[in-house]
Amino acid sequence: MLMDGDTLVSMIKRLPETSNQAMLAFGSEGDYTTPTRPTWGIKMEHVPGTNGKPNSLGCRNYRRCRQKLGMRAVGRR
Repeated sequence: MLMDGDTLVSMIKRLPETSNQAMLAFGSEGDYTTPTRPTWGIKMEHVPGTNGKPNSLGCRNYRRCRQKLGMRAVGRR
C-alpha cells in the first residue's frame, strides 16, 4: 500500500511516545530528501539538463542503469 508522507507521520504519531520518537528519529536521519535507487541501494545524483532538457536525478551506476527521475523547477510546486 502506498501512502503520502503526511499520512505516514500521522500514523507514527499515534504510537506510544517512546515508539513514535524512535520511529521519527530513524525516518529522518541522514539524507532522506534524495531518492535511493532500490536496485542498487545508493542515492541518486543530480544530472544537469543539456540541449534544453530539464535537470533530473540519475542513477550513479549510469552505464549499467539508466534510471532517471525528473526534478521540479525551483520555485514550482
